[in-house]
Amino acid sequence: MLVFSPRFTQVSIDDQVLTDLDVLLHIDDEFTVADGEQHLFNLMSIRRLLLKYPNLQLLNGWSKSLIEHGQKLEMSIVRELPGAKKSKQYAQLSLQKHSVLSRFELTPYLSVTPRENVLDLQGQVSTGTGIRFKDVSKVDFYQAVDFSGMGDGESVSLSMTRLADICYAPIVLELATHEVIEITANQSRTELDYANTKRETITMASADICLREVIHAVLMDINLDDEEDFNEEMDHLRRMIRCLNPESQE
Repeated sequence: MLVFSPRFTQVSIDDQVLTDLDVLLHIDDEFTVADGEQHLFNLMSIRRLLLKYPNLQLLNGWSKSLIEHGQKLEMSIVRELPGAKKSKQYAQLSLQKHSVLSRFELTPYLSVTPRENVLDLQGQVSTGTGIRFKDVSKVDFYQAVDFSGMGDGESVSLSMTRLADICYAPIVLELATHEVIEITANQSRTELDYANTKRETITMASADICLREVIHAVLMDINLDDEEDFNEEMDHLRRMIRCLNPESQE
């Protein structure tokens, strides 16, 4: 178990503090936060982790952006009143691993067939496409780690949120979930019977997350634009909303 101490910005295994080189050997080990320090685990502690262990910056190209923007935020917060190190938008952030196993009794494929007596603009026989099914089972597996804000009991995307508004919000490692989906064939075995899809969601006993997944999910799911780019992006979004809905005030 890889244990991160945000208070001392160090990573350890079995109470043995790891060096910058050692930590790369354990980036796929199960990750957790030191007992009693969970409230200190936030984006700024991850920034300090990347500075303390520079080799971790190689895991994701956005590492330097977090380091640079975080430094500007720390300098600005020092000039603010006491108590400024609080999240301005969310009480907490959430990291959760999801895996989905889908079983299909039939395998869908795209079928291309000629249309009799129908020509296209070039005078060639027109073709039509459609989904058909082979009587062969298929299994799909999907796994991802989501990093989001918690608002009114629901997860909220952080892609359009200023880093300054969430940088000190505590990050909670949620229990991982595993969903099993089964889609059987219809009675004639000509297509899948989606109406009778069976789903089962299992909550795991731990977060089942590793350090590599933590760093990747955090850096990919937050907005690391500088203030000018962020405001320009938000203005563009508002203009698009007004074009689609002239009655909207936003």
